[in-house]
Amino acid sequence: MLGHLSAGQAAVLPVTRESHGELRLFSMARRLTPHVRHREKYVDVPVPENRAFVFSADGQRLGPRASTLRQFVSGLERSDPAALGGHLRRGDFSRWLREVFGDRALAGELEKQEERYRMELDLDVLPEMVSAVRSRYDLTDDTPDAAAPLVDIHRTVAAPSH
Repeated sequence: MLGHLSAGQAAVLPVTRESHGELRLFSMARRLTPHVRHREKYVDVPVPENRAFVFSADGQRLGPRASTLRQFVSGLERSDPAALGGHLRRGDFSRWLREVFGDRALAGELEKQEERYRMELDLDVLPEMVSAVRSRYDLTDDTPDAAAPLVDIHRTVAAPSH
């Protein structure tokens, strides 16, 4: 019976008393609401260890693996920007977001920053990357752990002239 299901059909297994021990076929209706990506779940739910991001420079690990987006942002903020050049040149940050989280839109934003870095148009792209992830996943209220050493990645922006 299962081998003959067509697109849009499914079966309910006979695990309840109400099914009377019979496999029940049904046709699935169209979604009533659009699919919504639950961004919040990606913030603190860890990915499998083999999918975690490893910050490294010259083959040496720079700290703990990032298994969540919160850890990823923290790693970007705590790392020496010069040490992350290899990741930026290879497009590791955008690739990880695309492949592990399936977030093509955010990966595209980070990819633009990585390209600016590769072309040497902006060698200080980390603040924009951090900001993009923080705003997309509502990490705007987070503050890094005060006990850990941080790299100042904030720029001074000149006030507009009138």
